[in-house]
Amino acid sequence: MSESAVAVRSIGSGYEVFGEQIGDASTTPLAGRLIALDTNALLGLYRVHWSSTENILAALRKIQDQLFLPAQVQREFWLNRDKVLREVMTANPTQGLATAETSVKKLIAEAARDIDSTERADLSRLVDETFTSLRQAIGVRSAASRARRALADPSSDAVLAALSEMFAGRTGAPFTLEEDERIRQQGLSRFARRQPPGYMDAAKADGGFGDYFLWEQLVAGAKTSGRAVVLVTNDLKEDWWRLLSKNAPISARFELVDEMRSRAGVDFRTLTLDQLLTALANDPTSELEESAIDDSGVGAAEVGETETPTETWEPHEFAAVVARLRELGYPRRADVMLAAAEVPTGVLDRSEVLSLLGWSLDAKMTGFTRAIRNVQRELADRAVIRPSLTWALSAEYDGPGKAQRFAVPPEIARASVHRPGPPDHSPLTA
Repeated sequence: MSESAVAVRSIGSGYEVFGEQIGDASTTPLAGRLIALDTNALLGLYRVHWSSTENILAALRKIQDQLFLPAQVQREFWLNRDKVLREVMTANPTQGLATAETSVKKLIAEAARDIDSTERADLSRLVDETFTSLRQAIGVRSAASRARRALADPSSDAVLAALSEMFAGRTGAPFTLEEDERIRQQGLSRFARRQPPGYMDAAKADGGFGDYFLWEQLVAGAKTSGRAVVLVTNDLKEDWWRLLSKNAPISARFELVDEMRSRAGVDFRTLTLDQLLTALANDPTSELEESAIDDSGVGAAEVGETETPTETWEPHEFAAVVARLRELGYPRRADVMLAAAEVPTGVLDRSEVLSLLGWSLDAKMTGFTRAIRNVQRELADRAVIRPSLTWALSAEYDGPGKAQRFAVPPEIARASVHRPGPPDHSPLTA
């Protein structure tokens, strides 16, 4: 090794991935990289609101020349598409309306005690008609309705049509039978050593070879193209990611980064779908809406999830999230949470949040709550807080576009009213 080569090396040389901060996707350079979307990211397009799906597809079209569909992802997409569509079909898009309707009728009954029976009947009929119209409108436009049409008639599937166009000429070829057998044997040896990826799925019926096949196809794609690779996946297992804790990814496993460098001579990164979209949204010309990214986050709008929390927050749990955010270098998020908690409603307008942050009124807030969600998942995994709590800070929308408000749980705002001492209005840290 030459003296000049030694002179430029440091303790971090070659190990830069360990310097990445959790949720630091916005600093990941995407230009020129080969971007492969995993099956879960593609199938997730069926689960979210159509406005978000359209927005995400529009963002992907802008980087269409960089997209790559490994043959394993293609196979898994088709083998799982029917199952996902059926799951979405069984989801109840009007679940929240039933709770709202019951609450409204109860309030009317209490407020209308002094009104005669005819007027009460008119009010009740008006409520019934309003909620019936809402259910009909939502039902027609819901993910469940789209899924039913897509399953019955694939030619009506707008997601499939968009993906077919984007990946035309960008889809890899499957392995030959000989290659398939050779890679399976390699996989067995790697799984026994817990060498990533795939070993976390070794107990599955297919032996866990899906992730390893995907990895080998990514390496092959990198060799052919000579381009660095980004895998976009919502699979948050430890054989793909360095994790802060379960479901809280930091960056790609170093072993994978190192292997890609040694075998293909290029870099490798992993991003979740919302991290990719956040990185794309940082382009000043991006028209990607904040609502699409918030909707696409891991666990967001998934089939079977309910927005109704089963338990209410305790002040010490909220304080634990705030403290952990500060420990991890997210003091701005912590300060916004505390400021919202001091408001009786628990809600801050977008302009108020931007003012607190010292940002301009036209600044983007793409992915602002993601770090909070990651921290909340980590603390729930460690049993510091309960896992059934709603988000500690939620972005609120009046439709597709920018978040208009940010809210803490109402019980935290009510608790803060009785907190002794004035609120802390000290300047925000960087």
